[in-house]
Amino acid sequence: VITMWYHYRVNPVFDDKDQILGVSLSATNIDERKRREIALIEKEEEIKTQPDKIRSDERYYRTLIETSSDAIVLLDEKGAVKYITPSTTVITGYTLAEMQSMDTSLLVHPEDLKADGANFEQFAATPGGTMRKRHRLLCKAGIYKWINASYRNLLSDPDVQASVIS
Repeated sequence: VITMWYHYRVNPVFDDKDQILGVSLSATNIDERKRREIALIEKEEEIKTQPDKIRSDERYYRTLIETSSDAIVLLDEKGAVKYITPSTTVITGYTLAEMQSMDTSLLVHPEDLKADGANFEQFAATPGGTMRKRHRLLCKAGIYKWINASYRNLLSDPDVQASVIS
């Protein structure tokens, strides 16, 4: 099926005595204009539904992150904690507020600290870089736990602006 749009104009035709002789019919193809109008309307509808889609996606991913058993920590460019998942608190015993108020490098076992510091500096200097690390972390209960962590440097990503540790 092919659809085409036309704009019709009907005008009466008069003689010298203002008697109608007939009508004049003219048609203008408005197909391209109409297609643009329809596309614009469709785009406007899409834009109207985007906030709902964005909110739905945000709730979906937030639920995945916050119910995961994996700990996820976001660090700023100085290594300060920006965010932790609830499972991070379960594993370490520290809340977000506690982690934000402390020097988290003190949580790394003293024997692992020198190697970790050098690795982290190299990692932080590599946008998009990744690193895997196994080290001991001091938990709030006063014991060290071995942690296997994956690091991803997303500091230069405007949507993240953090190093992601999981």
